Amino acid sequence: MKKTLEEHQAEYEEKFRKDSKEKLTEYFNSDVQNKGWVSMRAAFSFALLNIFEEKGVATSAVYYDNQIDYSRKVELVNDKLVINE
Repeated sequence: MKKTLEEHQAEYEEKFRKDSKEKLTEYFNSDVQNKGWVSMRAAFSFALLNIFEEKGVATSAVYYDNQIDYSRKVELVNDKLVINE
């Protein structure tokens, strides 16, 4: 049976919980400038944001107006994602 988007997202969240905040930042940066948007990317992206927030990382630099901004790489500074200029 085919997995739902929610099931894929839950699997990503389970994996991401085991990773460091720095590793999560690497995952985010690996997806920067990727123009494609498919359901698996949505599951990946929202799981990543959820776990950032669960770990106390502020994501407002990349997540606002219910959209995720993958236009620029970020770095982790004092538990905040900041745009890497």
